[in-house]
Amino acid sequence: IERAKRRVERTQEAIERWSGRLDEAQRQHVEGMMNDIPDSSVAWRDYRLAWQDALLGELRAGADAARLERVMIDWWVGDAGTDPAYAAQMDRNRELFADTLADLIGSFSPAQRSRAADRLRDAADALEATLEPA
Repeated sequence: IERAKRRVERTQEAIERWSGRLDEAQRQHVEGMMNDIPDSSVAWRDYRLAWQDALLGELRAGADAARLERVMIDWWVGDAGTDPAYAAQMDRNRELFADTLADLIGSFSPAQRSRAADRLRDAADALEATLEPA
C-alpha cells in the first residue's frame, strides 16, 4: 500500500514540475491512472539483472568494442531479454498514460497551460541548442 502511494505521489510531482500544482480533481485523475497501471518493478528488476548478466558475460569473455556496442544496442534499443508479456504490459501502460495525460491537459487551468507551454519551449530550446554546430 505504501509503495503504491509513493508511485502516485512521484507521478503527481513529475506532472506538477510541468504544470504547477494540480487541483484535487486532477490529483484524483492521476491517482486513478496509477492504480490502473500494475507495478512492474519486479519485472524491471529481472530485466535489469538479465541485462547485467549478459554484459558481464561478454566482458568476461573478452568481447571487443564492436561486440559490446551490439550487446548494448540489442538490450537498450532492441528487445533482447524482454519478456513478451512484460513488453505488452508496457505498451498498455504507455497507452493508458498517454490517454490520461491528454485528459489531464484538457483540464488544465490557463496558468497550468501557460506553465506547461513555457516548460515545453524551454525543452525545445535546449534540444535545439544541442543540435547547433559547435
